Amino acid sequence: MNWLSTTAAAGADWGNVPGWIAVGVSVIGTAIAVTISWKAKNASERSAAASEQSATNGARSAAAAEKSAENGKRSADTAVAALKFQQQAAQPKVKLVIRPAARGILRLTNDGDAPADGIALHPGDVSRIDWVDEPLGSTLAPKASCDFMVRTPADAPSSLRFTWTGRTEPTHVSMP
Repeated sequence: MNWLSTTAAAGADWGNVPGWIAVGVSVIGTAIAVTISWKAKNASERSAAASEQSATNGARSAAAAEKSAENGKRSADTAVAALKFQQQAAQPKVKLVIRPAARGILRLTNDGDAPADGIALHPGDVSRIDWVDEPLGSTLAPKASCDFMVRTPADAPSSLRFTWTGRTEPTHVSMP
């Protein structure tokens, strides 16, 4: 007895069996291809999202690096300025002070720790005073003094202007 005769498909004509097998394989292959394609599409979308996130993070990182570089430059500039300030503070300085010495006599003293070499009175102030011991053109050593008198006490200036070697801008020294 034939096994086909006992089945429900016994009356069906199967015709070309290899063709039907090819159709079945084709359907299964198509299903597999669609599944793979769908998974690849999802993976591609995730990859695109990750790429966008990576680009955003890269831009943020570049901005942060640029800001950090700017802050580093500012910090270096501040350090250089602080070093210059410390070096200047450590250098000896001339500090001129005018004090009363005796009746009508005033005393110019260098209270600093550096000599005032080539000390000169501003030309506009020369006619206002008379020197008792003139330091002009010489050196006024640290803690050294020289005396002078104001020609017209009623017209005494509020300050005198001095320059010395290394100091071309006049320094105003207040009168007592």
